[in-house]
Amino acid sequence: MKIVAIGRTAVLYESIEAAVNAGHEVELIVTSEATPEYERTAADFKRLADRIDAEFLQTRNVHSDENVRRLRESRARIAISVNWDTLIRPRVLNIFEYGVLNCHAGDLPRYQGNAAPNWAMINGEEEVVVTVHQMDADLDSGPVLAKRSLKLTDSTYIQEVYEFSRTVAPEMF
Repeated sequence: MKIVAIGRTAVLYESIEAAVNAGHEVELIVTSEATPEYERTAADFKRLADRIDAEFLQTRNVHSDENVRRLRESRARIAISVNWDTLIRPRVLNIFEYGVLNCHAGDLPRYQGNAAPNWAMINGEEEVVVTVHQMDADLDSGPVLAKRSLKLTDSTYIQEVYEFSRTVAPEMF
């Protein structure tokens, strides 16, 4: 299936690689400048796009007329998203026949927004959940398609949660 990847972070990078290894065609990679704590930069995504023969777009505004045109021209049937830095609006969501799937490190609909696994740990949850959902116009909402959980203990560090997310997200997409 032809897909578009939108976002940042190593989780998206590895999800793109998994999609290609599963026989999907990544037509376009859309990213923005990474923040200092990210392991993967825009330059890494550019090299990946070159390696897999995908178009590449670095932007902060996925909704501009030009960028919407490029998304349409990709002819992708679905998009995957991880950690895009703004809400993706229906103008983009509706381009794809199967919509945009987002990986969220939180048990939706309970834990929406940033730092969801941190809040789960602070709130004494027994597990943290990584969710893939089909995006709609609201923040971290839309039909949930898959969930994977990691049991928490008193000695679980947040880094372990992020490593778990990084491991399961490519499989879940």
